[in-house]
Amino acid sequence: MKLMLINFIIFFAISLAILNAGTVTLTGTCLLKGNNLTFSLINNGNESALNLIIQPNYVGVQGNSSYLLLRYLNPNQPYNITLPLKIYNKGSFLAYFNVTYEAGTNVYSAVFPCLLAENNSFGSFVYTLVNESEKNNNYLITVNLTNQGPKPINVSVYLLIPKTFSAKYVSTNITLYPNKNREINFSFSGENGYNSFALGIGTYYVLDNKSYATLNILSIAPKNTKSDYVYIIAGGIFFIIAVLFGLYIRKIISKKINKS
Repeated sequence: MKLMLINFIIFFAISLAILNAGTVTLTGTCLLKGNNLTFSLINNGNESALNLIIQPNYVGVQGNSSYLLLRYLNPNQPYNITLPLKIYNKGSFLAYFNVTYEAGTNVYSAVFPCLLAENNSFGSFVYTLVNESEKNNNYLITVNLTNQGPKPINVSVYLLIPKTFSAKYVSTNITLYPNKNREINFSFSGENGYNSFALGIGTYYVLDNKSYATLNILSIAPKNTKSDYVYIIAGGIFFIIAVLFGLYIRKIISKKINKS
């Protein structure tokens, strides 16, 4: 009986540990002041992110793209870095930050896309509509682009996804004619263990020595996440232990009845 109780307590503790596993939730924002870009990262979860690798990337401007290393980012702890930019054409641009980090025994990645617009930026002539579909952790992103301007536009379209995700291609160039639209499809494979993740669809072009950029950000919650399986497994453990414990108690009661 004592051994059974000890086993029950051990399994109960393991199940509680599974259910109460910590989470890392990173939020990244950008602020452009003059030629300086400040990227801010904060951990809104309840577990520390470890061994972070941050890589800046740019579209339409130039800046430092070297990896930035951060040993840890505790819950509610902010991290800020300011990067000088070289801006060649007035207008709007894109930046995105790939972040890889450890949480528990797993390695995750995230992307933080930013639309950078100067005070005298111009509205884009390209209108973008984005749709997403998913099947078995494989994603299809459909991008519909329309040229609402008076001139043909050579536009670059970017799929901005977490670095460890797998995609056949992440950018393409097309020509959009006035009042015409084009459809582009991006496909990629996600990874297990994500409750949700963000991605971006960016466009960029230069017209009459002016820079134009747009950014659509999608927040995606996979249909089958690791946490779903964790709760299923934990529930199964509770059920099995409850059944075994009940059978053991029944056996003890039966022995006492037989002795009497």
